[in-house]
Amino acid sequence: KDFFTILINHVHKLIALINQSFENLEESKIDHLMISSSNGLNIIMINLNLPRYNLKELICTSENLSSDKLIWLAGELKNDLSNYLTLIKEH
Repeated sequence: KDFFTILINHVHKLIALINQSFENLEESKIDHLMISSSNGLNIIMINLNLPRYNLKELICTSENLSSDKLIWLAGELKNDLSNYLTLIKEH
């Protein structure tokens, strides 16, 4: 069995809820939303604010990372992506 489809479907539903919440809160300039379940599933959505590239949010999920580590990782990914897009824009 390659994928745990029950977990994937559950995560998909949670992401849809996060996405709706993010759209509702977008006017408040919310930078990120985090959902943590009691069994260790963590989901974070970070506002990328990259309209030029039509990129709105970065969503990361993990069963293994703590919420603090996932927040740090998502922040690093956001920074790396922004730096990369700035670099290719200059060339």
